Amino acid sequence: MSQEFKGMSEKRSLIFLGVAVILLIFLSILSFKAGPFRSSFSVEEVLICQELDGSRKPLRVGNSIPSGVRQVCLWLKYSSARDGGYLEVSWFYEGEMILSERVGLTVKDGVRAFYLLREEGDTLPDGNYKVSVSTAAKKWSEVDFHIEQENNKK
Repeated sequence: MSQEFKGMSEKRSLIFLGVAVILLIFLSILSFKAGPFRSSFSVEEVLICQELDGSRKPLRVGNSIPSGVRQVCLWLKYSSARDGGYLEVSWFYEGEMILSERVGLTVKDGVRAFYLLREEGDTLPDGNYKVSVSTAAKKWSEVDFHIEQENNKK
């Protein structure tokens, strides 16, 4: 076998190997994006309400809550949760975090409700609030609401 032919054969082998590696990398990336590792979790609906009815439907929904309430409810609907998945729900009052809770998602598709209330059972103070819903990978929702006396509304 001539030296020239041997050199061409080695170049072809290297080119073939390079193309195979690139193709393998491309297929691996594609399988991670479309396969079981892809997270299709989503938060579909988020509402602020004052309470839930017997079938866990939100009542008195809105971002303006009348003064004197003892609790505020965050109601959300989600889908495609993975085993071991969780939500982080953080409540803020006048820009300061007042409560943060991490809650596991035990059902793939469902509805969850989270309450903001004071331990003593006192009414929540008037002012501006915000609640944030996130997972380790993404912030899904951030809702502003306020509690104020009816005659103070603009």
